[in-house]
Parts: sequence; structure tokens; C-alpha cells
Amino acid sequence: MSVETAAGFDPYRAWLGINEVHRPLNAYELLCLAPLEEDEETIRSAAHSKRVALESHRGEASPAIWQQLYGELEEAIQILLDPDRKTAYDLTLNLRNSSASPTHFDLGGITDKAGHGTTLQCGHCGTPSPATRKFCAQCGTALWEPCFNCGTLSSTGERFCGACGTNLGTVVQQKRREYESSFADVAQLQESSRFDDAIAVLSPISRLEHPRLKDLAQRANQAIKQLIAQRDRRLVTAETALAEAREHFDAFDYDKAQRALTRIPTPLQNEEMQELLADIQARRDEIRTLNAELEEAVRTKRTGNLWPKLERLLALKPDHTQAEKLANALQQRVGLVAKEKLLAYRYEEALHLLEDVPETVRINGVQKLYEHAAELSWLSSDLRNAPVVDKTLLAIGDRLRKLAPKDPRTAKFCDEVKRRAPLLAKIPTRQAIPWASAPKTTPLGLPVEWAPGFERLPLKEEGDHALLAEYPGSFFVAAGLALQGVGKATVTTNLMPKDMGGVLGKMSRMIRKRPAHSAWGVDIGTNGIKAVRISLQGEEQKPLLEESEYIEHRKPLSQAVGESEEHSLLQESLEELRSRKKLEADRICLGLPSRLILSRHLQFPAVDVAKIPNLVQFEARHQIPFELDEIVWDFQRLNPHEVRRDHEVLLLAVKRAQIDARLELCHQLGITPHLLQGDCLAMHNLFAYELFGEDGVQQGNSAKKKKDKKDDEPETPAAPETPTPKDHPAVALLDIGVDGSSIVVSAPNCVWFRALGIGGQAFTRALVQEFNLTFVKAEQLKHKPQAARRISQVYEALEPLMDDFVREVQRSFTLFEKQHPNIPIQRLYTSGGGLRLHGLLRYLRLGK
Repeated sequence: MSVETAAGFDPYRAWLGINEVHRPLNAYELLCLAPLEEDEETIRSAAHSKRVALESHRGEASPAIWQQLYGELEEAIQILLDPDRKTAYDLTLNLRNSSASPTHFDLGGITDKAGHGTTLQCGHCGTPSPATRKFCAQCGTALWEPCFNCGTLSSTGERFCGACGTNLGTVVQQKRREYESSFADVAQLQESSRFDDAIAVLSPISRLEHPRLKDLAQRANQAIKQLIAQRDRRLVTAETALAEAREHFDAFDYDKAQRALTRIPTPLQNEEMQELLADIQARRDEIRTLNAELEEAVRTKRTGNLWPKLERLLALKPDHTQAEKLANALQQRVGLVAKEKLLAYRYEEALHLLEDVPETVRINGVQKLYEHAAELSWLSSDLRNAPVVDKTLLAIGDRLRKLAPKDPRTAKFCDEVKRRAPLLAKIPTRQAIPWASAPKTTPLGLPVEWAPGFERLPLKEEGDHALLAEYPGSFFVAAGLALQGVGKATVTTNLMPKDMGGVLGKMSRMIRKRPAHSAWGVDIGTNGIKAVRISLQGEEQKPLLEESEYIEHRKPLSQAVGESEEHSLLQESLEELRSRKKLEADRICLGLPSRLILSRHLQFPAVDVAKIPNLVQFEARHQIPFELDEIVWDFQRLNPHEVRRDHEVLLLAVKRAQIDARLELCHQLGITPHLLQGDCLAMHNLFAYELFGEDGVQQGNSAKKKKDKKDDEPETPAAPETPTPKDHPAVALLDIGVDGSSIVVSAPNCVWFRALGIGGQAFTRALVQEFNLTFVKAEQLKHKPQAARRISQVYEALEPLMDDFVREVQRSFTLFEKQHPNIPIQRLYTSGGGLRLHGLLRYLRLGK
């Protein structure tokens, strides 16, 4: 078949370099080969050459012309490289034993009357055509057909394949019967909506190219189009049914939902439909089971434990009439009994009774009764178990008295609370007025108490100590810093850079050398600066707390936008402190947040004490993940008074950049710090002074005396003492700050600390989330829960976070016990501004 092109353009000549003028060209002529060429390598070389030539002209003419010529070339190459096809093709050319022109064919001895060569007669219309044509020039019917067995081309009408002898007609009839059977199978698949399977059966038939089976290919293609259209229509219907089923399911009408889904044929059900159908069936089965169980319970009058079943049944079927009636009847009975208990002031019993009624099924009257009982129960429990007297406890007593004016026990408690409340302003050293005694057993496994405050450290009689009472437990860090400043501290590490140059460094080193008789401890916190001044009095040089100051930041540091605003807030507060107090004449001791400090507990064998600094420096290089010139570090022996075989050393380190930023700010304000200490170690210093003695060493815990010996007698080392729990009592200090908390375990010759991520602001954020409040309003509600309609509801929102807080404290104790198994913790003291959250200390004690 020749390529049809515009007049004057011959692609065979232009693209393939063929000079033959007659058309059509046979395979040998297309490749410019000798007739009946037998050498396969020659054929392959010619094929490659023509492919390259044709490819180079791809964009020069119409794509349709190029593609048609490409198809002819590829067909010619395939024929000549296939031995069987080439043999058959050579026979059709009739060139092997004839000297006739290559364009003449001898197929059955038929020669056209014009004498132009061998022709083929079309089996459809009878028109003779040259043997080189593929299709009849008159009707377009194929003149050649392939053998199903070997693929060799034979002229249409031949009975047997010239290459393998297969009966061509019989094979075609056999194939037709197979394909007709496939059409029957497709009908069944279509009936059962298995459209994809039906299309898969028809796809091979649709690709048939055999001339005698072209009608089947057309029929298959038409059927595939119909199947696709029908499948798409069914899928749209299925999606509509799914949406309808979802609507009925959400309305708890499972019968209609199931009927909607069962209309979808199984082959068209996707995974979502099948899951929904299974869920519907499971719910229907569960409803039937619950129905039977409730009917049996009502029949046998065993209705004591029906609430879980009723709740589940009404969750599955909210409009279940019988379940609703039974739930309402039971609630009426529960409500009557609960009211009787409330009238008898048995609030917790009434609450437990009402709590059994699931919240999802409570009717309006029972829900209001539950809220009333919950409020009375919580208020009564808090009034009995609050550890200390504060303003919130007074408000709780007033609220309870209004709700239960005739409750004699409430009246008695309220009167006693009001009697004790004024004592706080008169005795600020107590920090808090105790109320309920601490229970012997707590969730933490040891007694929990409010920190005793400044008992051993006296206050100046004529001084104004109202701030100590207003912010109980908030000045302990500042006091510990000031104690170290006047030389009354157990841990004396100092994180001031020893190599600091300039005027600030010279002044700091001069101050270190002279004795200090007074010092300011300055604790820079998130909400403000707490400062305490301590001076030494009398011949015994006893410390006296003379002044205290609290400067609240204009804005909490945790809410500052970037370091620049944080620096500005600190500068404003320090300037305010400097304007209120004369700091120049006293030693100034600054606190550092423990989260900035890296600590390590080191154990060294029995060595000369003079060698310990070098050993510590060696360990610092290996245990601190920074270069030594990037940090400031210091250390201290924790057991200098014990006769032991080893040395326990506390190593502290902080990044120099963090210290330099704080010292530069002080330098700009004209403040000269002498000491930098971590807030946890400052807490330890204060409580070591308060609980263990002025020098922080428990009385009687001294080394054994040496025996008398002669001058020339060699000294025998004393046997090391074995530490026992009795020799080393310890207390834990829980300091609850704004944006974090700290655990400090303090003993005469031991200190251990750990930072906790939960602070006062975490509770504020919990209220923000629960009640959708602004941060400011949530903070106000936290400190004044009496402003809420239901106080108990506020603490219900805080309870999960309190549970997390207790678990963090327990985890800290576990870590300490692993490291110090011979030092038992006797009790836990709590302090810090976070304790202003009423109820937190009670939760640490009781777990509720």
C-alpha cells in the first residue's frame, strides 16, 4: 500500500533514498536489498540504516504520512527477519525460480487479462487485485489472513496454511465458537453486576485482527462500551445508596440503612460500604441482645446494675422508647434517695449515688441534682482537708454555708477558719496557717507539708514583712542566695566567671576577698524579682532577715516576644529594684534558673584532697558536651565531714554566653554581682540552715577521733564509717514556679535536684482550654476559683494535670532512690508561687 501524499512529493525517495518509480514497493525494495536476500546480517544492517534515515525526517512532514511509512518499513523488517514469514513471503513473490519482474505474482496461476502479473481475487466482491495489496481496492476487504497456529500469511480463501498445513477454516470456526461462548459468559457476569470481570473477558476479543473475526472484535468493542456505561450508572446509584445509608445510620435507623446498602450489588460494594454494612449488622445484633437482657432484668426485678446497659442501648438507639421509660423511672428513684442524703448532710453518699447515673442519660432534674451534690461534696471535703488557711478557703466556707445553712459541722469549720485567718498577717515567719493535719500515707509515699518558712532564720522585728505573708514560699531562693552571700551556706559553688576582665571583674574580685556582713539575694523569676537582704548580727554573727522586696515584671517573661522584649522587661524591673533599695553597700547574689545549669555527681576513690580539682577538670572535659572555654564551671565536695574511702563531688556548669548576657545587663545598670548560684542550690542552702544546723551538718555526724599515739608510731588510717539511713536523713523540697518546678533533695552531706516541666502556667492553660477563656481571665479564675458558678467544676478541669504533676514528682523520687539507695527521704516540703493555686497541696497529700 503506497503512501498517499501531495503531488510532487515522494517520501520514499526523499526520506529513504529509493529510486524505484513503481508502487507499491515490496519488502526488499523498501530496504534496498537484492531480491530474496538470505543473509540475516545484511538484512539487519539495511533495517538499521533505513530506520535511522526515517527517524531523521520525523518532523519534516505530516505525522500521519510519516507514521504510515514507518509502519510499512517495520512490517517489511519483521517479515524478512522471521524465517517462516520470509519463506511464505518469498513464495508469494515467486522470484526463486522465475525471471519475471518482482512485481508479478503467481498464486494459483491466476493472471490478469492485461498481463501485468499475478492477481488475487477478493473473496467478498470478486474484484481481482494485485498480490502486493493488503486490501481489496473495491470493497476494502483483507486479501491476506494469518494462520492461528504459526502466524504465516495466506491469501483469503485458502484452506490450508502453506507453512504448517493447518486447516484455516476449521481453526477459525473453532475460535469463533470459543469467543461466542465467552459472550455468553459475559451476559451472566453482566447480570450479576460483575462488570470489570466481563470487560476483562471481552478485552482480548476486542483486539482481534483476523479478517474472518473482525465482526467479533467490533461486537466486543461495542459490548465493552455498553458495560462501561452501565457500570458507571450503577456506581453512581451505589454512591447515592451509600449516602442514604449514612444518613439513616446517623439517625440511628439501622433497618433503613441496611436496606439501602443491600440494594447495592455485592461486586459494586467497596470497602467503605462493606465496613458500614458490618457495623450496622453488629449494632442490630447488640440492640437485640441488650433488649433481651433488659426485659429479663425487669421481669425478675433485678434493676440494680442496669445503668451500663441502658447507657449503651440509648447510645445505639436514642429513641428507644422502652429504654427511655426505664431510665427515667430509675432516675426518679435515685433522685429521691439522693435528696434524702443531701438533707442529712451526707454529701459524698448522695454524689456517689448520682454518679452511677451515666451523664449521657441524665434527665434535667437529675443533672441539676448531681451538680448540686458535686459542689456540696467538693466544698465539704476541701473545708475538712485543706492543708492551710487562705483566702480561698474562707470563700469556700462561705459558699458552703450559703448552700447548706443548717449543716452544723459546716458552721463549726467555718467559724474556726475565720478565727485562724488573721494569724497569717501577725506571724509572717510561718508563711501559712496550718489547717488539716498531714495524713500519714500519701500518694507520694511520704508526708507532704507546706515549707516551714523562716523559723531558724529570724526576721527583723521592726521590719515590714507583709510581702512574706502575701507571697508565702516565694522568697526561699532569694534567702538562700543571701545566706551564701554572708557565708552561711553549705554549698558554696559560684558560677561567676573567674577570668572576667574590665572594671566589673576587678570590683567583683575585690568584693570576694573582703568579708561580707550583709548581702542581697536576688531571685529573677518569670513573673518578677524577689529580693531578700540578710545581715550578720552580734558577736556570734547570726544572720537576720532585714528586708524583702518584690518587683513584678510589666509582663511575664514567658510572654515576651523575642529576646529583645525580655531584655527590656528585665531592665525595667532591675532599675525599679535599684531605685527602691540601696544595693551598693551590700554583696549582691544573683540566682540562675536550674534549667540552665548542667550538673554531674562524680565519685572519686580515696585520693589526696589537693588532687581533686585536677580530677574534676579532667571529668569536666569528658562529661560536659561543650568546650571548657565556652562554659563557666565550679565544683564542691559534698562529704567533707565524713571519713570515707571515696569522695562525692558536685560539678556545675553553665554556658558562658548566658551568664555574660545577664552580667552585661547588671553592668549597664551599675549593679555589681558577687555571686551566681542556681536556684535549686539556693533552696538547699536555706533548708540546710533551717533543718540541719547552721553549718548544714547534722549534729553528731562527725568523724571519729584519732587514738593517742607515740610520735614515732606510724599513723593507722581510721576504718571508714558505713553510712546508714539514720546517719543521713533527707528531705525533699518541691518548688513550684510559674513556668516550671524543681525537686531538690537535701541532706546534710547530699544535694540532688531535677527540673519539672509543669508549673503554674500549665494549670492556667488547662483552664483556658476547658472554659474557652483568655489567659488573663483564666489566671484570675485560678487564684479566685470562688468566682466560678461551680468551684468543683474548676478543679475537675485541673485534676488530669494534677495527676501528671504527682507522677512527675514520683518519677523524681524513683531516680533519686536509684542513685542514693542509702539516703531515705523523710518528708516533702512544698513552696513557690505555684502553691497559691488552692487545692494543689491537698492533691499532693490525698491524690484527690
